[in-house]
Amino acid sequence: MNPKTWVPLAVAIVLGLMAAMVARKSLMRSRAATAPPKNCSVVVAKAPLAPGERLITDDLTLGTIAAPAAPPDMFTRPSELEGRVTIVPLVAGQPVLQSFLAPSGSGSGLQALVPSGMRAITLDVSESSGVAGLLIPGCHVDVVTTAVSQENSDKTVSRTIVQNAPVVAVGQRLVGAKPDGEKDTALSRTVTLLVVPRDAEALELAVAAARLRLVLRGSGDTAETDDDGVLLAELRGKAPGGFSINIPSVFGAPQPVTPLPPVTPPPASQPALAGKADQDDTSKRTVTLILGKEERRITFRDDDAKPQTDDGSTEVSDNEATKTPQ
Repeated sequence: MNPKTWVPLAVAIVLGLMAAMVARKSLMRSRAATAPPKNCSVVVAKAPLAPGERLITDDLTLGTIAAPAAPPDMFTRPSELEGRVTIVPLVAGQPVLQSFLAPSGSGSGLQALVPSGMRAITLDVSESSGVAGLLIPGCHVDVVTTAVSQENSDKTVSRTIVQNAPVVAVGQRLVGAKPDGEKDTALSRTVTLLVVPRDAEALELAVAAARLRLVLRGSGDTAETDDDGVLLAELRGKAPGGFSINIPSVFGAPQPVTPLPPVTPPPASQPALAGKADQDDTSKRTVTLILGKEERRITFRDDDAKPQTDDGSTEVSDNEATKTPQ
């Protein structure tokens, strides 16, 4: 066979086979992309569940979830969760994971929410000391106490004794959001905090001997402060030793006070004499005295120690000034 005939034919056959292989692979990829993912069964909550609630099989059901998105700590049979206690709120249809549950054998209620080595302590609060009743479970607070000194009021001190304590309950409510349809109730008078044992002892001592106030922290603020507290003497501008100290203020540094000029009292008014005063000159006053048929003009000057008459004399006796014609 002539090579010029079969060589182009062989090349065409090879190229055709390569095109077919590429088309087959592309078709398989498109089918794999459009095929529905494999699902698996997972245990989910049948109805909303509160923290500290003991699970029973009636509270749970099976749901489906994509196998690639299945979490590693999920459950596939409701019987595996019989008697377990939740530590977080769950909504209907939410998968129940191992991290949402207390250890096996834990009791129900608030005790399931207290980790090992921690303590739950309840404090009485008012509207002002409890952040106006705006606290909800899950937020973090500091506890500030004021210890009043009976011997010396300048030694009265305000100090933060507990920092970054989580709120686990407000009143008897263990969840932050109120269930649907629940009406607003009266202001809760108690707040339960989660603290270490030493902080619990400090809080008990402060309740018995001082006053407490809860201070709300912002979301994500976990930094602890190193502060010795504030003495009443500092607020008065003097430390106990007598030296002056400066207290930073959110309103800026205090501005110096400019003293007002002294007020000069007005000059005492002089008694007016009988007669007619001359107002032409403000620096002197002239009074005309009529003594019978005789007239005398007496001038009073501001800088003169004595009045001056028109004839040059500097004194007029009382008898002469009040003398009447016979």
